[in-house]
This record gives sequence, structure tokens and C-alpha cells, in this order.
Amino acid sequence: MISVSKKNIDKQMAKDYRNLAIDIRVPPGQTRSGFIFTRLDFGTKVVSVVLFGPKKVRSLVFYITVPGLKLDYQDANFDELYKKEELIVFDEEKKFREMLTNFQCCTKNENETKDGDPLNIVLIGSRNELFGALARVGWDETEAVTFSTALKTAKAFFSGDMYMNAPISPQYLFGRTQDVALQKGRDSIHERNHLRLWLSPWIYMGKNVWIGQISRDIGIRLTTGVWNLTTHEIDPEVDDSRDYLISDIMSVQGLSKLGFVKGVGESTPENPREILLGDEYWTDGLRAVMLLSEKPVAMDKVSFFIWDFKMKEAKEVIERMGREVLSNP
Repeated sequence: MISVSKKNIDKQMAKDYRNLAIDIRVPPGQTRSGFIFTRLDFGTKVVSVVLFGPKKVRSLVFYITVPGLKLDYQDANFDELYKKEELIVFDEEKKFREMLTNFQCCTKNENETKDGDPLNIVLIGSRNELFGALARVGWDETEAVTFSTALKTAKAFFSGDMYMNAPISPQYLFGRTQDVALQKGRDSIHERNHLRLWLSPWIYMGKNVWIGQISRDIGIRLTTGVWNLTTHEIDPEVDDSRDYLISDIMSVQGLSKLGFVKGVGESTPENPREILLGDEYWTDGLRAVMLLSEKPVAMDKVSFFIWDFKMKEAKEVIERMGREVLSNP
């Protein structure tokens, strides 16, 4: 029997990894192949590649599916959500703004008898632009709500552990639950930013329009209002989460144009509104409208929909967002 020490095994493994890894130097006219070693993340893995040349820099982003999760949107067929005759095309900014202003304030429950969370974000862009920007800045996909994931949520609830892909409870718009749910976890399952998005039947300047809500969870409590007996409590200042998303997308240079439009309805700490399970919130009543871009757009090159704020206010917003990006790398 041959005895091999752990130290020798580790040295051989390290050598094998080095031999398999891709060489980061690519001479002119040549190609390189190999492996990139990284930590295991289930769902979509984002791999960014930047090529530096004498007079040119080229950025590439790859999105690789790592099996192991049953994602909430995994079986969705976005191309068949609407028939061609159901699509509403907007080529004029004025009519698009009017539609967003007059659209319903909030999500609904399944019977559409109660208001849910405020619909405070509108994202304009293709699926690649949407998922690309959010994945690059660290938003995680969520698992579908099942008995198994409910048990995982309960375990994390009692242990305080982080569950990066914890399910997000369903809310309703366009007669269905959210098409996509994403989250950005913090130290434990009790705290996270989360958003729900629906692909709308609207097309603006040739691009898809996604509408949804974003808020920040600050705790978990037991409730009989849902079948899995737990729900998150939200930070009542929902505008902070909306603005956080703007700064997030700006930080990866994925934002081309920004604006705000009325439609949610203003509420105050003295006269708050409630979501489906009774949590209170207040808001300035504005929806953030973000036109996404696959090509990088520097912060000082972001343009504006001058709708429900003036140019001076727009400049103040972009400066504040820039400070938030720098203070939250």
C-alpha cells in the first residue's frame, strides 16, 4: 500500500488547478483556452471578461446557468405571455408618461380585492439588459415557493442564517403572480432587499417595459395570513429601496435614462398606507422609470425624462446617486 500525505495531495491539486486555468495573457493573433475557478453559486453565474489592448478595451459578460435550484421564473415563456394584438406600442413620450401616471398604484391579492405593495419601479429594456444589469450588481434569483423551500425558509428563520435564494411571496398584476423575483441579501434571512417584476404588454421605443415593486425587508414574523406561516416585515420608507435600485444600476453603468412619474399616490408617516399583510409604508408617490442599456453609460452621461421633476432636481438626484454608489461599493 502506498501512503500519500495530505500535504502532497494538496500540492498536486494546486498544480493541477494551475495547469487547467486559462492563461490571462493572450498574444496578438493567438487564442487561449482553459478554466476559470470560482466559488459555487447556484442559479445564474456572472463571469465578466475585460480584454485590454494597446488602444482598445473590450468588455464581455457571460451568464452561465449552474443547476441546483428550481427558480421561480424557470418555466416562464416570456415570448408567449401576450398575443401580438395585445401589445400596446408607445412611440411618443407624452402618451407613455400618461399611461404610467394613470396605471394602478399597487399590486393586488389573488382576488384583486386589496392593494398590495406600491408599483414604484419601471424598467425599460430587453431581458438581457434587465437580467444583465441586476446580476452584475449582485441581485440573486429566487427559488419557487414549494414545501421544500418553505422548510428551508423556516430553518433559516430560526437559525438566523442567510438564504440567498429564499422564495418571495406571490402578489398579483395583470391577473398573474410576478414573472420574476430577485433579492439582495444582507447578514441573515431577516434582512434583504427584494423586488417583484412583471413583463407588461407595453412596448416603448421598441423595448419591453417591466413594472414592479421594490422594498427592503427588516425582519421576519409569524403569521396565519400565508400558508408557510412566515412573512417579512418591510422598511416603511419604501422610497429608499427605489432609490437604492437606481444607484445599483448606475454603478454598473447600465442606466441610460432616468425619470420619475406620479402614479403610486403620496402617503406620510402620519397617514401611512398598508400592504396586504398589514405593514405600513409611506412614499412620495413617484415611480422611478429607468431606460436600460447594454452598452456602458457613465454616470455623468445619463439623460433624463423631465416629467415630474425639473432639470435642477434631476441633477441633484444624479449627484446624490453618485455619492451613494461611491459610499456603497
